[in-house]
Amino acid sequence: MKIDGANQSANALRLVGGGRDDKSANESSKNRATKDRVDLSGQAKLLKTAMKAIQDSGDIREDVVAQMRQKLENGEIGQDPVKTAERMIQRLVDESTTV
Repeated sequence: MKIDGANQSANALRLVGGGRDDKSANESSKNRATKDRVDLSGQAKLLKTAMKAIQDSGDIREDVVAQMRQKLENGEIGQDPVKTAERMIQRLVDESTTV
């Protein structure tokens, strides 16, 4: 017997007498849904703020991208990727809070 998915698994359990009826299964699902909760960490909130700032920033400035790409290729920037990422995020956060 091939079983695919949760509904077929539940049907198989009912056939062998181990499952709940649909009404109690639905009530249990509703109870679990009201108890589910999501808490965002400080980092997730910061990421959300950064993503919003990116979305609100508008068009890409091609001249700045070309300039930074050249500096990166020349080794003038990007020696410490963590530090670079932190600066980028901080700049986005600063710009979004001043608006």
